[in-house]
Amino acid sequence: MVKAQSSRTEELRLMDVSYSLDPQQIRDESYDHVSDLINEAGKYTHEYKYYPPDEPTPEGWNRMALGRIIEACLRPMVQERCDELGLRFFPSEVAKVDGIIGSLDGEVRDDNDRVVAVVEFKSRNWYPMSDITENKKCLAQAASYCYMRGCTEAWIPVLSIPPFTNPMQANPQCHIYTVTFDQSELDQHWAILLKLRKKHKENHDNDTG
Repeated sequence: MVKAQSSRTEELRLMDVSYSLDPQQIRDESYDHVSDLINEAGKYTHEYKYYPPDEPTPEGWNRMALGRIIEACLRPMVQERCDELGLRFFPSEVAKVDGIIGSLDGEVRDDNDRVVAVVEFKSRNWYPMSDITENKKCLAQAASYCYMRGCTEAWIPVLSIPPFTNPMQANPQCHIYTVTFDQSELDQHWAILLKLRKKHKENHDNDTG
C-alpha cells in the first residue's frame, strides 16, 4: 500500500468555480426580474414553495453554483441538437418586456433569426425522477420566457442526481423536455405577472414613502 507522506486541502468557493465556466452577469436592479415575480406568485397561489427574499445561506450559494456548473456542462448537448435540426443556439440571453427583465439560459433561432424556443436548464437531486412538467414553478418560468421572446416552445434539459445513499443503486439521468404552450395561456400568465409587478411596486412605494 502506498501512503501519503503529507497532504494539504484547500476548499474552493464553488461560486468561483462556476464563474470560471460561466462569467458572472451583472444584475440590473432597475427592473423587476422574472425569477422574483415567479417566486412572489408562489406566496399567493400556493402552487409551489415561496422563498423569502433573504440573502442565501452558504449552502444556498453552493446549490446555485452547482446549477451554473451543470448548465455550462449541458450547453454542448443543446448546441448539438440545434446543429442536427439546422437551428442556432444563443446561450445566456437577456429579455426586457413591460419593465420586467428575464435572464434566459438560452434561446434557439431559425435561419430567419426567429426565436423558435427558449432554453431553461435544470438540475434535480430528488428521487424518484418525476416529469419536469409537474413542476409548476419551472413551467411558470419557462412560460414567462416564451412570452418575452414571442414563441410557444421551451427546451428544458434536466440533469437528475438522486441521493447517493446507496451508490450501487444510484442512477443519475439526463433528459431534455420539449414543452409547448398555448399562446392564450402565455398571455394570461403574463397578465398575472404584470399584476404582481404592480402590487410589488405599490408595496415598495409604501415602504419607502
